[in-house]
Amino acid sequence: MPNSALGRRHSKPDNILRQSDALKRSGLANELTSVQVHPELAMVTAEAQVMRSERAEDADPKFDTTNSHFLRIIKAMRKTSLAISHPDTTQATHQTLCKSTANTSERGVESGNVRDSAKTLQNILEVASREFENKGYNGARIDAIAEATRTSKRMIYYHFDGKEGLYIAVLEAAYRRIRDIELSLHLGDLDPVNALRELTGFTHDYHLQNPGFVRLVMTENIHNGAFLARSKVIQTVNNSAIETICAVYERGVASGVFRSGIRPIDLHFLISAQCFYNVSNRKTFALIFKQNVESPEAIAARRANIIESVMRMVLK
Repeated sequence: MPNSALGRRHSKPDNILRQSDALKRSGLANELTSVQVHPELAMVTAEAQVMRSERAEDADPKFDTTNSHFLRIIKAMRKTSLAISHPDTTQATHQTLCKSTANTSERGVESGNVRDSAKTLQNILEVASREFENKGYNGARIDAIAEATRTSKRMIYYHFDGKEGLYIAVLEAAYRRIRDIELSLHLGDLDPVNALRELTGFTHDYHLQNPGFVRLVMTENIHNGAFLARSKVIQTVNNSAIETICAVYERGVASGVFRSGIRPIDLHFLISAQCFYNVSNRKTFALIFKQNVESPEAIAARRANIIESVMRMVLK
């Protein structure tokens, strides 16, 4: 079908709206395989979808959507200079689109925006972490993150699939950081008793020194873990926490200093619960009971008490 015929076919507003609805229902990439959809209409529809989602997010902090699919299609279509406007080139261009959308994780930042992609993504994660820590998921704004990182909202959408994807990436990075430090403690070089004391003391200190991590976890619990449930790596990232404490505990049982029958997951829960509450509820606890919980003496005393309670649980 010649270009003029395609142009006439989609010249009326009602036809455009019908095509737009069809694209949204069946998926933009699938629609592009047919010569019945004009590529310029597809681009306009995709760009309109992104702008519409951005306006909705600005109007309602609870609104969020994933726009990466549309953005990838736009980039691919621009790259091929709208070659699929002629039916003879449809198949070749669709293959280009599929290749482009399948390998976006290996592509760099858009030309002319940022040269060091890895550094930019790390900067986005760090700034986004502070934004989500301080304002929660609903209060955090992608516009603010883009401005602080001197990038663009569309670049963030491109790399993280929108606000939700960025928030999940922040959560994953936060958990990965504490697990990586745990692995660097070299607990295997210590006897089981001192290894467990070291691990518990580290957990206390990390939570105390990183209240933003506590706020992130609190925010996700407010959302009933809905976002973290969509992570594909969160279990893998946190497996080391149980493996680490399991190795220490089993050495203690084998050497006769720890009593048997304790599940490592329960031991981990006890340590985490005390260290987390120590930060998450310190303000309300101090106000209700008129206690100075943040003096160096009070902090040192609570740290010692937490370690002692854990050791009493395991020692014979």
